[in-house]
Amino acid sequence: WLDVPNSIWASAGRQKKNNPKLTTKKFVRICLIFIYFIIIHKQIALYLISTPIGNLDALTLRALKKMAEVDVLLAEDTRKTTQLLNHHGIKPKKITVYNQDNKHKKIPEIINNLNRGKKIGLVSNAGTPLISDPGYELVKLAVSQGIEIISIPGPSAAITALVVSGFPPTRFSFLGFLPKSKNKQSEIFKNLDQNK
Repeated sequence: WLDVPNSIWASAGRQKKNNPKLTTKKFVRICLIFIYFIIIHKQIALYLISTPIGNLDALTLRALKKMAEVDVLLAEDTRKTTQLLNHHGIKPKKITVYNQDNKHKKIPEIINNLNRGKKIGLVSNAGTPLISDPGYELVKLAVSQGIEIISIPGPSAAITALVVSGFPPTRFSFLGFLPKSKNKQSEIFKNLDQNK
C-alpha cells in the first residue's frame, strides 16, 4: 500500500507489541508519520529543464508543465527566463537566480529545500543545464545525498550544430567554450589530434 516497505510496517508493529500502553490511536499516528516521510522522500527531485537555444517556441510540453509545477525555479538569468515564461504564459511559484557568481552561497539552501520535500527546477539561459552552464556542483552534491536528478530533455546547441554540419555524427568531441588565447586553442587542438 503506497509502496511502503515491509520493514516499516514491521517496525511499527514491534512498537505496538513491545509497548502495551501504546493505544491504537497512537499506533495509527506513528504509521501515518512513517507514510508521510516516505511520500515526501519519493517526491524529492531536482529537475534539469532544457530551454530553447533561439526560437522561444522550441520548448517541450513537459518542460512547460514542469516550470509551472516546481516550487522553486532556479534561473541563470531571471530576466531571460522571465521572457521565456511570459512568452508561454507561465507563472512560476518562485523564481530565483542561480549562476556562477552565487552558486557556492546558494547550494546549501537548495539542498536543504530539496531535503524538506521542495520540488526544484534548474534552467540555464539556453539549452541544457550544466552543458557549459552552471549546475554541476549542485547536481554532484545532490547525487551524493541520494536526491533524484530528473532531466527534462530538449535543445542542445552542440547536437544541433553537429547534425547540420555535414560531419559524421558517429563520433565527435565536445570541448565547451575554448580559451580566448590562440596559443591555448592550438594546444587543445594539437592534443585532440594526438588522441585520435
